[in-house]
Amino acid sequence: SSENAVAIYEGIYTEMIDSLKSEGGYLCNSVDRKKLRRHMWPDGKNLNRDIVGKPAQYIAEQAEINIPHYTKLLMVLGEKPGPEDRFSGEKLSPVLTVWKWSDFSEMIERTIKMLKFSGEGHSVSIHSLDQDRQIELALKVNVGRVNCNMPHAMANSGSWFNGQPFTDSLGCGTWAGNMTSDNINYRHFLNYTRLSIPIEEYVPSDEDIFGEYLSKLQIKLK
Repeated sequence: SSENAVAIYEGIYTEMIDSLKSEGGYLCNSVDRKKLRRHMWPDGKNLNRDIVGKPAQYIAEQAEINIPHYTKLLMVLGEKPGPEDRFSGEKLSPVLTVWKWSDFSEMIERTIKMLKFSGEGHSVSIHSLDQDRQIELALKVNVGRVNCNMPHAMANSGSWFNGQPFTDSLGCGTWAGNMTSDNINYRHFLNYTRLSIPIEEYVPSDEDIFGEYLSKLQIKLK
Protein backbone atom coordinates (compact mmCIF):
# COMPACT_ATOMS: atom_id res chain seq x y z
CA SER A 1 0.00 0.00 0.00
CA SER A 2 2.97 2.35 -0.20
CA GLU A 3 2.65 5.34 -2.52
CA ASN A 4 3.16 4.16 -6.10
CA ALA A 5 2.88 7.60 -7.71
CA VAL A 6 2.53 11.21 -6.63
CA ALA A 7 0.74 14.06 -8.40
CA ILE A 8 2.08 17.48 -7.41
CA TYR A 9 0.41 20.84 -8.02
CA GLU A 10 2.59 22.99 -10.27
CA GLY A 11 2.65 25.85 -7.75
CA ILE A 12 4.60 23.76 -5.24
CA TYR A 13 6.22 21.30 -7.63
CA THR A 14 9.85 22.43 -7.25
CA GLU A 15 9.53 22.73 -3.48
CA MET A 16 8.03 19.24 -3.21
CA ILE A 17 10.70 17.66 -5.42
CA ASP A 18 13.38 19.31 -3.27
CA SER A 19 11.68 17.94 -0.15
CA LEU A 20 11.63 14.43 -1.61
CA LYS A 21 15.30 14.75 -2.50
CA SER A 22 16.12 15.86 1.05
CA GLU A 23 14.53 12.61 2.29
CA GLY A 24 16.68 10.46 0.02
CA GLY A 25 14.87 10.73 -3.29
CA TYR A 26 16.76 10.69 -6.58
CA LEU A 27 15.09 12.10 -9.70
CA CYS A 28 16.14 10.07 -12.73
CA ASN A 29 17.08 11.92 -15.90
CA SER A 30 15.88 10.68 -19.29
CA VAL A 31 18.86 8.33 -19.72
CA ASP A 32 18.43 6.87 -16.22
CA ARG A 33 14.72 6.44 -16.89
CA LYS A 34 15.35 4.35 -20.01
CA LYS A 35 17.87 2.16 -18.17
CA LEU A 36 15.48 1.69 -15.27
CA ARG A 37 12.55 0.80 -17.50
CA ARG A 38 14.66 -1.70 -19.40
CA HIS A 39 15.72 -3.38 -16.15
CA MET A 40 12.30 -3.33 -14.49
CA TRP A 41 10.42 -4.64 -17.55
CA PRO A 42 12.98 -6.66 -19.56
CA ASP A 43 10.34 -7.91 -22.01
CA GLY A 44 8.53 -4.58 -22.07
CA LYS A 45 5.52 -5.98 -20.23
CA ASN A 46 6.20 -8.16 -17.16
CA LEU A 47 7.80 -6.74 -14.02
CA ASN A 48 11.24 -8.12 -13.18
CA ARG A 49 10.73 -10.14 -9.99
CA ASP A 50 14.28 -9.46 -8.92
CA ILE A 51 13.45 -5.83 -8.09
CA VAL A 52 10.38 -6.55 -5.95
CA GLY A 53 10.88 -5.22 -2.43
CA LYS A 54 14.55 -4.45 -3.05
CA PRO A 55 16.26 -1.22 -1.91
CA ALA A 56 16.83 1.64 -4.33
CA GLN A 57 20.60 1.15 -4.21
CA TYR A 58 20.30 -2.46 -5.37
CA ILE A 59 17.88 -1.62 -8.18
CA ALA A 60 20.03 1.26 -9.42
CA GLU A 61 23.17 -0.89 -9.36
CA GLN A 62 21.49 -3.64 -11.38
CA ALA A 63 20.17 -1.05 -13.85
CA GLU A 64 23.66 0.50 -14.12
CA ILE A 65 22.53 3.88 -12.78
CA ASN A 66 24.88 5.93 -10.63
CA ILE A 67 23.10 7.43 -7.62
CA PRO A 68 24.22 9.06 -4.35
CA HIS A 69 24.98 6.58 -1.55
CA TYR A 70 22.19 8.00 0.63
CA THR A 71 19.42 7.38 -1.94
CA LYS A 72 16.34 5.61 -0.59
CA LEU A 73 13.89 6.33 -3.40
CA LEU A 74 14.10 6.47 -7.18
CA MET A 75 11.78 8.98 -8.87
CA VAL A 76 10.79 9.06 -12.54
CA LEU A 77 8.58 11.51 -14.40
CA GLY A 78 5.29 10.12 -15.63
CA GLU A 79 4.66 10.42 -19.36
CA LYS A 80 1.31 8.86 -20.20
CA PRO A 81 -1.07 6.86 -17.99
CA GLY A 82 -1.66 3.36 -19.29
CA PRO A 83 0.26 0.41 -20.76
CA GLU A 84 2.34 2.69 -23.00
CA ASP A 85 4.15 3.90 -19.87
CA ARG A 86 4.85 1.02 -17.51
CA PHE A 87 5.90 3.47 -14.81
CA SER A 88 2.23 4.46 -14.50
CA GLY A 89 1.46 0.97 -13.19
CA GLU A 90 2.40 -1.13 -10.16
CA LYS A 91 6.12 -1.35 -9.38
CA LEU A 92 6.35 -3.09 -5.97
CA SER A 93 9.60 -1.29 -5.24
CA PRO A 94 10.91 2.10 -4.02
CA VAL A 95 10.32 3.67 -7.43
CA LEU A 96 7.93 6.63 -7.41
CA THR A 97 6.30 8.04 -10.54
CA VAL A 98 5.94 11.82 -10.41
CA TRP A 99 3.21 13.79 -12.19
CA LYS A 100 2.71 17.57 -12.32
CA TRP A 101 -0.78 19.05 -12.56
CA SER A 102 -2.40 22.46 -12.97
CA ASP A 103 -6.07 21.44 -13.31
CA PHE A 104 -7.40 19.22 -10.51
CA SER A 105 -10.22 17.62 -12.51
CA GLU A 106 -7.81 16.76 -15.32
CA MET A 107 -5.48 15.13 -12.81
CA ILE A 108 -8.37 13.02 -11.55
CA GLU A 109 -9.02 11.83 -15.11
CA ARG A 110 -5.36 10.90 -15.41
CA THR A 111 -5.61 9.03 -12.10
CA ILE A 112 -8.64 7.12 -13.37
CA LYS A 113 -6.65 5.99 -16.42
CA MET A 114 -3.77 4.85 -14.21
CA LEU A 115 -6.14 2.88 -11.99
CA LYS A 116 -7.80 1.22 -14.98
CA PHE A 117 -4.36 0.13 -16.14
CA SER A 118 -3.18 -1.08 -12.74
CA GLY A 119 -4.98 -0.80 -9.43
CA GLU A 120 -8.68 -0.18 -9.97
CA GLY A 121 -10.59 -0.78 -6.74
CA HIS A 122 -7.57 -0.37 -4.48
CA SER A 123 -6.91 3.13 -3.08
CA VAL A 124 -5.83 6.73 -3.57
CA SER A 125 -4.75 9.51 -1.24
CA ILE A 126 -5.21 13.25 -1.27
CA HIS A 127 -3.37 15.87 0.75
CA SER A 128 -5.64 18.92 0.75
CA LEU A 129 -7.74 20.91 3.20
CA ASP A 130 -10.31 21.57 0.46
CA GLN A 131 -13.20 19.23 1.30
CA ASP A 132 -14.82 19.80 -2.10
CA ARG A 133 -11.74 18.33 -3.75
CA GLN A 134 -11.72 15.39 -1.36
CA ILE A 135 -15.34 14.65 -2.24
CA GLU A 136 -14.81 15.15 -5.99
CA LEU A 137 -11.98 12.63 -5.95
CA ALA A 138 -13.99 10.08 -3.93
CA LEU A 139 -17.00 10.40 -6.26
CA LYS A 140 -15.02 9.93 -9.46
CA VAL A 141 -12.42 7.23 -8.82
CA ASN A 142 -13.28 3.53 -8.58
CA VAL A 143 -11.47 2.62 -5.37
CA GLY A 144 -12.44 1.23 -1.98
CA ARG A 145 -10.37 3.72 0.01
CA VAL A 146 -9.68 7.46 -0.35
CA ASN A 147 -7.26 8.56 2.37
CA CYS A 148 -7.22 12.25 3.25
CA ASN A 149 -4.15 13.91 4.74
CA MET A 150 -2.54 10.77 6.14
CA PRO A 151 0.34 8.42 5.27
CA HIS A 152 -1.05 6.07 2.66
CA ALA A 153 0.60 2.78 3.63
CA MET A 154 -0.32 3.13 7.30
CA ALA A 155 -3.85 4.34 6.55
CA ASN A 156 -4.90 1.68 4.04
CA SER A 157 -4.54 -1.39 6.21
CA GLY A 158 -6.26 0.14 9.22
CA SER A 159 -5.09 2.46 11.94
CA TRP A 160 -6.19 3.95 15.24
CA PHE A 161 -6.08 7.39 13.57
CA ASN A 162 -8.63 6.70 10.83
CA GLY A 163 -11.00 3.97 12.01
CA GLN A 164 -10.36 1.65 9.07
CA PRO A 165 -10.49 -2.04 10.10
CA PHE A 166 -7.06 -3.62 10.52
CA THR A 167 -6.26 -6.05 7.72
CA ASP A 168 -3.59 -7.79 5.67
CA SER A 169 -5.87 -7.97 2.64
CA LEU A 170 -7.62 -5.10 0.87
CA GLY A 171 -10.77 -5.95 -1.03
CA CYS A 172 -11.00 -4.14 -4.37
CA GLY A 173 -14.65 -4.72 -5.17
CA THR A 174 -16.19 -5.83 -8.43
CA TRP A 175 -13.93 -3.28 -10.16
CA ALA A 176 -11.18 -5.87 -9.71
CA GLY A 177 -13.26 -9.05 -9.61
CA ASN A 178 -13.50 -9.19 -5.80
CA MET A 179 -16.64 -9.83 -3.77
CA THR A 180 -16.08 -6.81 -1.51
CA SER A 181 -14.30 -3.46 -1.42
CA ASP A 182 -13.85 -3.66 2.37
CA ASN A 183 -10.73 -4.17 4.41
CA ILE A 184 -10.99 -7.92 4.92
CA ASN A 185 -11.24 -8.58 8.67
CA TYR A 186 -12.64 -11.10 11.13
CA ARG A 187 -16.22 -9.95 10.52
CA HIS A 188 -16.06 -11.37 7.01
CA PHE A 189 -15.49 -14.84 8.48
CA LEU A 190 -18.37 -14.86 10.94
CA ASN A 191 -21.74 -16.51 10.35
CA TYR A 192 -24.75 -14.40 11.31
CA THR A 193 -28.20 -15.69 12.24
CA ARG A 194 -30.97 -13.13 11.78
CA LEU A 195 -34.20 -13.63 13.68
CA SER A 196 -37.00 -12.06 11.66
CA ILE A 197 -40.32 -11.20 13.30
CA PRO A 198 -43.41 -9.49 11.84
CA ILE A 199 -43.52 -5.70 12.00
CA GLU A 200 -46.10 -3.14 10.98
CA GLU A 201 -46.01 -2.98 7.21
CA TYR A 202 -44.85 0.21 5.55
CA VAL A 203 -44.79 0.39 1.75
CA PRO A 204 -42.97 3.49 0.49
CA SER A 205 -44.26 5.30 -2.57
CA ASP A 206 -42.27 5.75 -5.76
CA GLU A 207 -41.87 9.38 -4.75
CA ASP A 208 -40.32 8.35 -1.44
CA ILE A 209 -37.84 6.06 -3.16
CA PHE A 210 -36.96 7.86 -6.37
CA GLY A 211 -38.21 11.42 -5.93
CA GLU A 212 -34.97 13.15 -4.98
CA TYR A 213 -32.96 11.35 -7.67
CA LEU A 214 -35.50 11.95 -10.43
CA SER A 215 -35.85 15.61 -9.54
CA LYS A 216 -32.13 16.07 -10.24
CA LEU A 217 -32.77 14.60 -13.70
CA GLN A 218 -35.87 16.78 -14.06
CA ILE A 219 -38.06 13.72 -14.52
CA LYS A 220 -41.57 13.78 -13.10
CA LEU A 221 -43.34 10.69 -11.83
CA LYS A 222 -46.76 10.01 -13.31
